[in-house]
Amino acid sequence: MEAYLFFYLLECCVLNDYVIEGHCDERHKLKGRKKRDIKNFKTELAVDLIGGFTQRKVTRKRPHDDARFDNVGHFAVFVGDTKQCRHCLNQGLKKKQHIRHESRIMCNKCDVHLCVAN
Repeated sequence: MEAYLFFYLLECCVLNDYVIEGHCDERHKLKGRKKRDIKNFKTELAVDLIGGFTQRKVTRKRPHDDARFDNVGHFAVFVGDTKQCRHCLNQGLKKKQHIRHESRIMCNKCDVHLCVAN
């Protein structure tokens, strides 16, 4: 019921704005422009509200596979900031569980945090 009421009120607001624009906007009277229909008005309104928004995920920079699997130069170092362990995060995503282990230990070559719990 609440969603229906919300969308009804939203539709009323859009329609009121369309009517007000038709009565008050001097742009349509100048240069012989035609009045927009409600469909074009809603489309332009949606484009203006959405703008350049995208919901892209941030991709992580990952070392090349040759450097990751060469077994040379991977040293655990202690750092000041704590971040989530990459291994535990990946295991939690596979099992659809929320496993969170914070760690101050990271690999200096791969630049990922790893915990020593598992």
